[in-house]
Amino acid sequence: MKKQTSHSDVPDVSVVIAAYNAERFLQPAIDSILEQTFKSFELIIVDDGSTDDTPEILKKYTQQDKRVRIFRQTNQGPASAANYGIQKSRAQLVARMDADDVSLPSRLQQEVDLFRTRKNLVLVGTQFDQIDVDNQYVRTTRIATGDAMLKAEVYFRCPFCHGSTMMRKSAFLKAGGYKPGRYNAEDYDLWIRMRDQGKFENIPTSLYQYRLSEESIMAKRPQAQVQATKKLLQKLWKSNPPTPRTLLAIYIQSMTQKHLVSYLPEFFLQMKREAKMHSHIALQGTALFLYNVSRLKARLKRVAA
Repeated sequence: MKKQTSHSDVPDVSVVIAAYNAERFLQPAIDSILEQTFKSFELIIVDDGSTDDTPEILKKYTQQDKRVRIFRQTNQGPASAANYGIQKSRAQLVARMDADDVSLPSRLQQEVDLFRTRKNLVLVGTQFDQIDVDNQYVRTTRIATGDAMLKAEVYFRCPFCHGSTMMRKSAFLKAGGYKPGRYNAEDYDLWIRMRDQGKFENIPTSLYQYRLSEESIMAKRPQAQVQATKKLLQKLWKSNPPTPRTLLAIYIQSMTQKHLVSYLPEFFLQMKREAKMHSHIALQGTALFLYNVSRLKARLKRVAA
């Protein structure tokens, strides 16, 4: 991968934001990217047919920073806008960002460093904090790390905070990109299709702030997203269920990650529930056994502390 260059050259990273009527939080979202410690990037923002002041805000930024590139389309939804933005991108690494969230200053640098040292990576995310509409901290969400754990998590929930992710453009394109309007969970669907392209990882540090607001997709269409996830899981378990050997390998590998010890019991219990729902008897037994072992290990750790 090339060394950092000036923004007049081909950038190392393309950051893509899909924006629709995003005037309320768009400015802090853009500022958080422009203030990154890593400088070799372009910021592509696709205005998905906004009817508020989003176009005027974007025009101001193109006049201030040459790294900002603006495109506009009729309203077709966030997946279509993201595909359009990635199509226009010039870098080999693509970072996603939501128009109402905030990236902490070292996010891009830490993600790029990981891609530079691990050539088989195709997708990287981070831990994240939740903030409210007044930028007040709510809680930190911890998600799994390590390729094996993340690809196992795919079998019962989305293992990444979408806006925090960076991916290899080649893997994104090979997987077919986002499928607009297909599930209302286009990011989860994409991760499932990308999992055979290479390794997954989540950085164990919180580098992203996810905004809780009435304008988020989950707030606007909670049932639609739940149903979309359910359909994805049913399709995945039917076409390519995990094996007991896979679960055992995940458990052994996870023992080297101390921060996962307290997390494992619920992971294996959830895996057992999913296996029961899909009538995988051997998988139910393996998951239940590992649940009991990991619960005991977590309890011993608490006693030792």
